[in-house]
Amino acid sequence: MKNIIITLTLLLSFSLYAQYNPEAKKYLDDVAAHLKTEQGLNIGFEVKISHIQSNEQISNTKGKLLIKGDLHKLILEGAETYGDGENQWVHLIEEEEVTIQPLEEGEVTPASIFTIYQEGYKFRILGEDDERVIIELSPEEREVSDYIRVTLYIDKKDNRIDAFSAQSKTGHITNINITSWENKTIENDVLVFDKTRFPNVEIIDLR
Repeated sequence: MKNIIITLTLLLSFSLYAQYNPEAKKYLDDVAAHLKTEQGLNIGFEVKISHIQSNEQISNTKGKLLIKGDLHKLILEGAETYGDGENQWVHLIEEEEVTIQPLEEGEVTPASIFTIYQEGYKFRILGEDDERVIIELSPEEREVSDYIRVTLYIDKKDNRIDAFSAQSKTGHITNINITSWENKTIENDVLVFDKTRFPNVEIIDLR
């Protein structure tokens, strides 16, 4: 479960870094501008991980991502991750364990994944029609990146990412399909870990 959380966060953060092509950057700018006007966002998604050579499916996970400003809550089967822009709480439900750790300066979180695309990757437009544009991103410094390439599918009408996939150096393909995208008002307490709801959890505070 921890590996899925890490993989998902890395993939999401990778997918919005961009550079070079001004037309592709415009599409990403439109996505970011659209999100800045929202009071809250509820995103449903499905993650499928498989191996390139065998095409064997390694995992298939569904989840939700709630975002409001710097606050976020990432919900996966058996785990919930909370963040406030400064610290992150990872709650492993079956293990009854919560790990709290500070975010490093500049570290990408699920709340910032749709707006950070200023440096680190080059990109090109692979295809475009009336409804969608497909953008491929690749890292400028491959030796320090976990991924070789990421492909984004952007809905042009609604200015949102519908799906994306990534190929890792280990030969794995991670596909994330956005199954729902709801703009809604989210109360702050929904996005904050409340220990009183889980009195038996062990707290590992690394701050």
